[in-house]
Amino acid sequence: WMKKVKQVTLENLTNADNFIIINPEEIGPFPVNYDERNWNLLASYLLDEGGRSKIPVYTRAKLLHDAWNLAYAGHLSFATAFNMTLFMQFERNHLVWNPVFTLIDHIGRHIDMSAVHKKFEIYVRTLLTPLYEELAQNQYEGEEKWKTNLRSLAKTFLCRAGYKPCIEEAQKVFKKWMDSPEPDLGNPVANQYICPVFKSGTQDEWEFGLQRVINFPESRVRSERTYLLKTLAGCPVQASKINRLLNLTVLEDNGNFTDNDINLIFKMLSGGSSGYMALFDFLQKNWDAIKLRFKDREMLWNNLINSATGLFTTQEGYDMVSQLYVQRQGEFGTAQHIIEKSLKNIKEETKWSQENLPVIEKWLDNFLNQHKISDDRFIR
Repeated sequence: WMKKVKQVTLENLTNADNFIIINPEEIGPFPVNYDERNWNLLASYLLDEGGRSKIPVYTRAKLLHDAWNLAYAGHLSFATAFNMTLFMQFERNHLVWNPVFTLIDHIGRHIDMSAVHKKFEIYVRTLLTPLYEELAQNQYEGEEKWKTNLRSLAKTFLCRAGYKPCIEEAQKVFKKWMDSPEPDLGNPVANQYICPVFKSGTQDEWEFGLQRVINFPESRVRSERTYLLKTLAGCPVQASKINRLLNLTVLEDNGNFTDNDINLIFKMLSGGSSGYMALFDFLQKNWDAIKLRFKDREMLWNNLINSATGLFTTQEGYDMVSQLYVQRQGEFGTAQHIIEKSLKNIKEETKWSQENLPVIEKWLDNFLNQHKISDDRFIR
């Protein structure tokens, strides 16, 4: 039937003041798009507790999932997709929340370099803070596993957004390690606390972690050192921390770090704009010294160029990489094809940003103007 008929007119539908839902509970594995009016009627209905409870859980999750994927594909306005998330302020079912964390992470990375990201972060706080604080207050032994997992996810994303109670808790646990008379014998800090400290904590706390990697005993499990190194590189947003690590491992060629370690650092820095922008600046300022260091280390050179130039998403980023390409024409060696591919990819990302960022920013501005957002529980 689907192969033969490309267009079907459905008869006896409700009037234009009511919405319709196609493929409820995701009976078939395909998304469904609607006109803007139908999407807005659905968004309004989901905001009402009585209405929301009448739409099954899987259908609520599907509506969210469809709206965002259609927006990414260019078939739906991001303003409409954002409208479909407003009911999440009141949603407490974990099955509906599951796709939301992926969506937050996805769009957060996409707009990471733009001025819109800060506004998006405040919006995320608005969605997640009531969810997490409610789950934290109602915690009990033997609770359902989904509650534990949902609380953990909400906490992780709030930590990234600088949620003070999370940061302070992590620093308190981390201090026990710093106060240990023999800190290299073992790591008493759970992994969940390390990234918040390295991201939002002090330079001294980060430096302590760096020294633990440098002095890591051969007798301990190497995966612990790898995790520490990944978080030292991938979590900070301060250029001072990133530059310290790059100077030590690349320019000073510290013997405690292997080529695999340096490749891992480059990879982790490419995970966010703070990392790859610091790496790009480092490359630009120290070009000749780095070229000399990596003269016979082609893999390191190629990975550096890829991580430092390939992740920009805006016109500003394109201009920066393009300028480097022109200035260093003929000096890229084995990474020539990598820088050219980076420019091509950034051009595509820039097109997406130019089309969608103004729409997203306008929606976020309206949302923030309508809601009084308290920032006192977050690190600025």
